[in-house]
Amino acid sequence: MEKLVGQTLNRYKLVKILGEGGMGAVFKGFDVTLQRDVAIKIMHPHFARQANFQERFLQEARTAAQIDHNGVVKVYDFGHTQSQLYIVMEFIPGANLGQMLRKLKKQKRWIVVNESLQIIRLVALALDHAHKRGVLHRDIKPDNIMLKPQPTEGLPYTPVVTDLGLAKLASGGIVTQEGTSMGTPAYMSPEQALGEDTDARSDVYSLGVLLFELACGRLPFPATTLTEAIKYHTKEAPPRPISVRPDLSPRLEEIILKAMEKQPANRFQDAKNLADALNEL
Repeated sequence: MEKLVGQTLNRYKLVKILGEGGMGAVFKGFDVTLQRDVAIKIMHPHFARQANFQERFLQEARTAAQIDHNGVVKVYDFGHTQSQLYIVMEFIPGANLGQMLRKLKKQKRWIVVNESLQIIRLVALALDHAHKRGVLHRDIKPDNIMLKPQPTEGLPYTPVVTDLGLAKLASGGIVTQEGTSMGTPAYMSPEQALGEDTDARSDVYSLGVLLFELACGRLPFPATTLTEAIKYHTKEAPPRPISVRPDLSPRLEEIILKAMEKQPANRFQDAKNLADALNEL
């Protein structure tokens, strides 16, 4: 993908590569027509060549473009050439949450609890907005939360969710059929790991895992493969947060464990419920 830098994709000039993942690469681009910086995600060619993938990708991009919320990255445009599928988004300067956490860990520091609660609360509200419009994320993790350098509600930045809905296209093509899992092993819900039907409560579980990580300074489960994800998320109870970090409040522990219940019916039933519980805390 590096060789694309300097090329032009319709009206977008590809300035530099920002990162590359399983589905494609993200570039900083420049919209020549509107004279503004943008982020452009280009799918790997082997995805674009798969039957029906192009149609499915454009459908997902069209749906994501209809989400208008301060906590969700804005989708400006999407399209395809003969060999490339791409989606054009708001360019957010700065780091993502994963980068910030890795930097803090190197410095032997960690994020303070109140900041953790506010991040998850705001992300939960953004996801709730998307869920009410029929869009699930399916791959909540620190690297999919940008930190926009714009203060909001007691934070020196605004958490902005990226890659909304695109995980649905991962795992080698269109994966809307049952029996196929998607997401990142450490954060995926039990039903995701098993390839079962998912709804808003699956994203709630992933938010619970992320809240555990932010509050405790480590992940609840060391899952790095799908097999490990099935083992840990479906069969093993997470450690009690207070056993990892004794100064946490019992109420925060309750919230984390409720979000991470194995059975969806026992979790917060939507992301707004989780946000409200954190707000009360």
